Amino acid sequence: NDNYYLLTLAAIAEEIKHRKAERKTEVILAVGLPLSSFGREKQGFREYLLRKEQPARFLYESELYEITIKDVKLFPQGYSALALHPEYLKNEPSVLLVDIGGWTVDLMRLDNAVPNAATC
Repeated sequence: NDNYYLLTLAAIAEEIKHRKAERKTEVILAVGLPLSSFGREKQGFREYLLRKEQPARFLYESELYEITIKDVKLFPQGYSALALHPEYLKNEPSVLLVDIGGWTVDLMRLDNAVPNAATC
């Protein structure tokens, strides 16, 4: 259904409000998928967010927005935490990233800061 898409548009509107930016804009989304489904769902999820009906025009809290989603970058959930803290990977030959969700626990080993897909 469109719940996630609508929540994404609301989050974009909130970010625009916070930055006091123009309500007519282009964005690039960076989104995470559970590691266990990343490989098989990433293309479909990318297409779900990167819709042909662009720009998206919508009202949010009585303000009109016109958003063009230019691109969608997909990452395994949890990986963004390491991207924010590259010092955790510095001088570490191997790091185990553990993403604990509501119903899942995903493990990803990074060797010399590079995800090792064979160990996920």
